[in-house]
Amino acid sequence: MTELVRRAGRDPATVHRLTGGNPLLVTELLGSDGAAVPSTVQDLILDRLRSLPEPARDLARLVSAMPTRADAAVVAGVPELVETCVDAGVLVPAWDGVAFRHELLRGAVEESLSPARRVALHRRVPALLADAPGIDPGRLVHHALNAGDSAAVLHYGQLAGAGAARQGAHREAAAHYRAAVEHAGGLLAGPVGENLRWISRLAWRAAARLAERDRLAARLAAAIRKGIDPAG
Repeated sequence: MTELVRRAGRDPATVHRLTGGNPLLVTELLGSDGAAVPSTVQDLILDRLRSLPEPARDLARLVSAMPTRADAAVVAGVPELVETCVDAGVLVPAWDGVAFRHELLRGAVEESLSPARRVALHRRVPALLADAPGIDPGRLVHHALNAGDSAAVLHYGQLAGAGAARQGAHREAAAHYRAAVEHAGGLLAGPVGENLRWISRLAWRAAARLAERDRLAARLAAAIRKGIDPAG
């Protein structure tokens, strides 16, 4: 299967991430002429979705707005809807929550949503996850960006940037800080403006550390190639 994917000019790792190695999905994806979600795959999952009662369909649509999985906090209180979706083969248990069996299926449902519904779902997710323990604020940045919620991008972008910086992930920190600054342009007055200026400085520092780290890595690599002491 890997060789078939390579001959089709596709990246095997990407195809596996989207399809989970399912032969039917791989075949449909390779024959889709570059479409993000082949129409045959979309028809397959939407037919399953139409067989569900409307409340279960709404749950599946909400889960489709969440890359990787929907956490327990999202599906808490609706175990019967989760069971309906799982029994229909639309969702599968994942960690403490649920997910689509394959990323391609999730994408098919998300792509079928109207722009207004997609924005509404992305607005719901942070409210459901914000107080859940161990939630990566970077995930909430994703939803805030897709919801067009500048205040939430500013808030979660700052948290995600600080968390990434503490872990030494300066590239990720710079990206989160940059998102906070770039998408909160309408919030420049008063204390918020001061906060944005502070975040801008944090973004610059993260980028500077990233550049410094990359320069050091290049220096070490050159030293190894030359067989000399990098401090010399």
